[in-house]
Amino acid sequence: MDPVAVGALSLRTRLAGQLKEQSPRIIRGNASEIMTLAGYSSVMKGPESTSSSADALHAARELALHTGAAVLVTGRTDYSTDGRQVIATENGHAMMSRVTGVGCSMGALSAACAAVSPTPLQAAVSTAVLMGIAGEMAFEQSPAPGSFAVSLLDSLYSLSPEDVVRRARFLSL
Repeated sequence: MDPVAVGALSLRTRLAGQLKEQSPRIIRGNASEIMTLAGYSSVMKGPESTSSSADALHAARELALHTGAAVLVTGRTDYSTDGRQVIATENGHAMMSRVTGVGCSMGALSAACAAVSPTPLQAAVSTAVLMGIAGEMAFEQSPAPGSFAVSLLDSLYSLSPEDVVRRARFLSL
């Protein structure tokens, strides 16, 4: 589930509230989206968050416990939680926030990861790491927004297990 612009648009907020009760495996969103979906107030600027991913960690844990889903809060640091465990990753590049569709692409990637991962939490962490590393690789090739968007897709396509092992950055909490 990718609750794009919940909190900013009332129709999406109502629909997302209904969808979260349908047992999604993963919920992926920025801090404001996750906070809104968990019932906390947050400030949105269109679909963009004005809160940091760390600000939403408590809400993410509660949302995960309530829904049974793994929750992935994206931002400078990405947090994945099943309500009990929290895994933080620090891959990615700031250019990712300047290109339309990166969050939606993460939603699609999380669905693919959920299809092959043994647990929703592992799928959420995999999503964050894979997209983050692809973002870093894309910026190395294309430091401007237009070419970056294409390079991001190419980097996702060409990611190797060795890239993941070498580049994944986990934080201890």
